[in-house]
Amino acid sequence: MKLTKKAFNDILSNYIAEENKMIEEHEQIKEILLPLVGKEISKRVLNEKRLGKYEFRIQYGMYYIIGEYSHLIGYVNRENIIAIDKTDYSRGFEYFDASCGSAARKRIKDVNSQNKEKMYKIFSQIEKHFNKLRELFGDIEREHFGSFHFPAYYQVLDCIYTKQKDHSDIRLSDFYYLRR
Repeated sequence: MKLTKKAFNDILSNYIAEENKMIEEHEQIKEILLPLVGKEISKRVLNEKRLGKYEFRIQYGMYYIIGEYSHLIGYVNRENIIAIDKTDYSRGFEYFDASCGSAARKRIKDVNSQNKEKMYKIFSQIEKHFNKLRELFGDIEREHFGSFHFPAYYQVLDCIYTKQKDHSDIRLSDFYYLRR
């Protein structure tokens, strides 16, 4: 696949559409929970009839409503009363499910506020240079300049890019496996 302007814009459109699906599901679950505010979270309260296409699940000490995405609604033994917003007994669904609610809205805003033309230009340059790098590692293989035929292969690559000491880092020699 090539990163064309159309492909780049399609990626952004698809990303925003996916975030909007999360927000839509978040809002649907909020509508289910609204009449239940103040009730203890249980299978009886969040039954199949009430949830419809969604499923109530208890996992790892947490309560979830599952649809296409997982939505945290509370914790077993604490914050186990249904709340939408922060109360004295719970931080609320809006807090627990921020990844599908307020954070998803923020991610959409962040994508839309970027200079898409400049982003496309930079990512296109990355693609161009990355593919050239892959081609050059392919040339190393084709010309038999790899470590099997050229024992100083790793030392030369280490001279080009020295691994950082502070944190884990990629090794330039790993690009050999991405060759073209």
